[in-house]
Amino acid sequence: MIIVTYNAARHLRSCLDRVKQQNCSNLQLIIIDGGSKDQTIDIINEYGDLVDHWVSEPDNGIYDAMNKGIGYVKGDWVLFLGADDLLEDGFKQMIAEMTIPNAIYYGMVNVNDIIYKDQYSSYRLAKLNICHQAIFYPASVFKKYQYDLKFPVWADWYLNIQCWNDPSFQFIYKNHLIATFGLQGISSTTYDIQFLKEKHKIVWKYLGPNAFIRLLFRELKLKLYRKTSKDD
Repeated sequence: MIIVTYNAARHLRSCLDRVKQQNCSNLQLIIIDGGSKDQTIDIINEYGDLVDHWVSEPDNGIYDAMNKGIGYVKGDWVLFLGADDLLEDGFKQMIAEMTIPNAIYYGMVNVNDIIYKDQYSSYRLAKLNICHQAIFYPASVFKKYQYDLKFPVWADWYLNIQCWNDPSFQFIYKNHLIATFGLQGISSTTYDIQFLKEKHKIVWKYLGPNAFIRLLFRELKLKLYRKTSKDD
């Protein structure tokens, strides 16, 4: 498990307490901090019995930090959390069912008391990302891919789309609530302009013409709806 932090003292203790409550003896916990100026490092040191490795240094954003964390992974699976995310009981339930080595397992996530669930299709992935708090990657994914830093907010969406198209991996959905998503993260408050500029090309390349056409049709309907609402 990799937790990325920056000036996260307000939330980190709650996050780490939830990790500790899982009582997983084979869990490797890595924290990559971006050079916090608050009490984040003090809190990390308080949990020395839980944290296997941590580093604090300036980075080039959340995905640069995630890429750094991957370099310390020793196990077979990787889950990413933010400091304001909270693990739920489905975390251990999911771990017990992950038996296919090259499968990317994903479950449910709670976002502002709305549960995002159900199995994805190519079209659904074109519309909506799988929250990284609910997705377990086999470590082999990161032998082929890293997060692309040209996408500062949705590099994880791009990675998921790439993996969806890769025959080396399969996505498997399990009906378990993995985490509650913190609303303080950058992805909940900011759009990725570069990703949006390239999204149609990405969807066509990796998710195919059917998902691409359905996405265009959906976007057209939204534009017409907004225009009609504005005219009214």
